[in-house]
This record gives sequence, C-alpha cells and structure tokens, in this order.
Amino acid sequence: MKPNSNSKLNKTSAGMSINLLGKNVATVLKTEDQISAGKRLSLVGRASAVKSEDDTAYGANFAVCLKSRDFPLKQDHSILGLSLMKWKG
Repeated sequence: MKPNSNSKLNKTSAGMSINLLGKNVATVLKTEDQISAGKRLSLVGRASAVKSEDDTAYGANFAVCLKSRDFPLKQDHSILGLSLMKWKG
C-alpha cells in the first residue's frame, strides 16, 4: 500500500494482491483512510474484498484512536474499534 498524503490531516492508501493457494487464486483489494482530528485523535476506516473462485468475502474496520497527552514520550494509545465481515460460502 502506498499512502497518498496531500494533507497532514488525511492519509489514504490502497492496494491489491494476487495469491496462489494450491490450485486456487485469491485476489485481494484493500483501501484505508486515516483522518487526524488534532494531535491526539485519529479516525481510521478500512475496507477490503477477497475473491477466490466463486466466493467473495467483504470486510470493514472502523477505529477511533486516542494518544496519550505526553505522546511521543509516552506510547500509550486507547483504541475503540468495530469490525464487520460478510461472506457467503
């Protein structure tokens, strides 16, 4: 993934991979967006899709990250996250 950093407040990245798993080929698409809201707070959203043969799985992850007041001296982080997945096999 290569980030696109046009702004210090927003970082966007995307990627694709093709994996060989025995006789199966799995294709993966990913995207991520990170938005900074001040020096301590950031919002992160990720989405991905994995396709192999006739099956496709979709995933999403959302997180709110809060850094400590003494960051970067203290490396404390608090994270609240939600992950979702959809797959029909």
